[in-house]
Amino acid sequence: MTMKCKDQNQPSAFWEFVKKFPALRYMKPPVFDVYQLYERYFNGLEAGCFAFVIKKFAFYGWNNEIKQWLPIGKSGDDAFPEGSVTDVTVGFLPAGSDVSGLSAVEVLTKILFGKLFEKPVFTGFSINPKKLMEVGEPIPAGTVFAWSIDHPENVKPNSITVYNETAGSAVASGLNGTSFTLSSPVNGLSSPGNLNFSLQGKDMREEDMEKAYVQITFGMKVYRGSYSGETVDSSQIAAFTGELKTGYAGDYSFDGGNYKYICVPKALGTPTAFIDPVTNFNVPMMQQTGTVQAANGYGISVEYNVWRSYYKLTEGLTIKLI
Repeated sequence: MTMKCKDQNQPSAFWEFVKKFPALRYMKPPVFDVYQLYERYFNGLEAGCFAFVIKKFAFYGWNNEIKQWLPIGKSGDDAFPEGSVTDVTVGFLPAGSDVSGLSAVEVLTKILFGKLFEKPVFTGFSINPKKLMEVGEPIPAGTVFAWSIDHPENVKPNSITVYNETAGSAVASGLNGTSFTLSSPVNGLSSPGNLNFSLQGKDMREEDMEKAYVQITFGMKVYRGSYSGETVDSSQIAAFTGELKTGYAGDYSFDGGNYKYICVPKALGTPTAFIDPVTNFNVPMMQQTGTVQAANGYGISVEYNVWRSYYKLTEGLTIKLI
């Protein structure tokens, strides 16, 4: 059997090799791992012998000078030129196949197995149900890490790991499939920031897959409310309406009556302006002397800067913090 290409400039080494079909006298039966090559095919080998290693999804050739099995790689001299198309079907490689740029080994792999090894890739990584949490809040049991993979058949079994990059420890390892559910809580952060997780794995060649990442952001509550007193303490702050934020900027609405208070965690920064978005005028506010320490629901002490309106305002309004 011969194989023809419309472009006759095929690599000569490969052409001489292919001319041996169907006998392929140098090809040994495939093995699962490289060490089996030495167990089965060490003595009496001649130069040119090769075998397919299933675990590596690659061909290895026998180097008779150094007496070692070595992976058969791709080089620029061993690549089919642009426009190389097969005229006949050989093995699993159908007529009309474009082999431009493929190495001799890659073409042989297609002939024998119908496809090249396609490295698996994580195409998505998510966490549910929460991606914004309050400082001190643990990630609850039942939280689901989910992901998707291109070419999942080429992922090494039991090789997937969900890793806490921030803490430097694995959340779970030895995983298969496309999801993992926490069976027990994971500690969150005690200050504002991101808790970063990576998804790691290996392919059937035992090469590392490219990592995927997801993060949970931890913020603090900004409190707002109306109150008749001229100062507030931690208990009054807790009685106001709290909004979980990663920064102070935003619009805050108030009902009519009493002074208007805005309590911002010091860790989130200091507002530079308080604006009525309807009129675009500045809302006169004064800062309470000192800061107020208030514990959140997870036992984290938060230091607050407190501002209140100069006057009691009878009408409801919205104040934009800039």
